[in-house]
Amino acid sequence: MNVYHGVEKFQFNSKNILTIGTFDGVHLGHRFLLNRVNALSKKNNGVSTVVTFDPHPQLVVAHENRGPIKLLSMLDEKIELLSRFGIENLYIIPFDVQFANLSPNEFIQYYLKKSIGLLGVVVGHDHGFGNARKGNITTLFDAFAKNSVWVEQLGQYTHDDNLISSSVIRKLLLDGKVVHANEMLGYPYSVKKQVVLGNKRGRQLGFPTANLDIANSDKLIPGSGVYAIKCNLQGKAHIGMANIGTRPTFGDHETSLEVHILDFDGDIYGKDLGVQFIIKIRNQIKFENPTDLVAQLEKDKIKVRTILS
Repeated sequence: MNVYHGVEKFQFNSKNILTIGTFDGVHLGHRFLLNRVNALSKKNNGVSTVVTFDPHPQLVVAHENRGPIKLLSMLDEKIELLSRFGIENLYIIPFDVQFANLSPNEFIQYYLKKSIGLLGVVVGHDHGFGNARKGNITTLFDAFAKNSVWVEQLGQYTHDDNLISSSVIRKLLLDGKVVHANEMLGYPYSVKKQVVLGNKRGRQLGFPTANLDIANSDKLIPGSGVYAIKCNLQGKAHIGMANIGTRPTFGDHETSLEVHILDFDGDIYGKDLGVQFIIKIRNQIKFENPTDLVAQLEKDKIKVRTILS
């Protein structure tokens, strides 16, 4: 996949058949669009293309009644996913306040017509673009009415009669409903972070953990609880359990992500660890003492082996 990051690096191509969006998570709804773009590109000797933005617009422009957004996919993850699903050209537009203030027609003229080029454009059922998302399918039809560019809008995509969106998936993950979230994503949700030194309390309890650095990150961390997880170390697949929370048994207040990898005791400090969340097995519990905690961890380990082995 060709990746063009920044307008000065864009390569104009009149054969681009493109779709536009943030594509956070590249979920099944997004892939409904991508599949159509791929099919049209193949049929018309075009080039399957995505136009996206970095950083995510909601990290730049405040929205009423919305708190700070956390992302399902960081830029490197989004690039990997789009490449995996067959996209040939990816144009990444730096999103800032100046860009946010462009009118829909300014975006079409400068970016789509002049800088990127296109043979066709496919958008989702609720697509909006330009300042305050004032641009819509009618804007696109009007802009390309005199050009040999076709415009297509797809219908609403649902999974098991449920509407799929990045915001719905974020809420599911924050509620610990990773199984449902993974179904909508079409793959296991994952977090990849550097392993940092912790207080080594897990090792003292007989359950050494890899502490992932989740501070000051825009990546969404699932809700508190204990999860069955999968990970890969040095090319070998492992299973384990992850605890997300404040470690109430020990009076801690800062949220942490700790991973106990079953049948592994290597030194991975300073290395990046990718963790796939498979299912939440229980809520966070405050135990009366460390002995009770260890007894529960033993039960958790058995449950994880049963689920993932």
